[in-house]
Amino acid sequence: MQDISSGRRLLEELLRQEELPTVIFAATDDMAVGKLNCALDHGLRVPDDISIIGFDGSAVAEIVRPAITSMQQPVDELGRKSVEYIHQLIANPEFVFQEDIILQHWLVERESFKPRA
Repeated sequence: MQDISSGRRLLEELLRQEELPTVIFAATDDMAVGKLNCALDHGLRVPDDISIIGFDGSAVAEIVRPAITSMQQPVDELGRKSVEYIHQLIANPEFVFQEDIILQHWLVERESFKPRA
């Protein structure tokens, strides 16, 4: 499950290594919150000691402090495309997806990321 507790658990594992990464990319914003909480609980400064980036663009990324940098995905467009393909499958059960669809996404920079020299 990709939630706050799993984000915390995964960073706990990384903290056992000799060398800490400078940036962590979490699969979801919830996981990024777990990693953020874990980092702060271990006395790490975010983003000075470690940067954290999430993926979703959910509201949780904005309400924690420091606010989490996140890859924003176009949820509305993702939903529309999904419904289009479901309709095609209903109309034609033999329908096979022949193309990759890449939806526009973008980085929303907030307080949890600091570029490294």
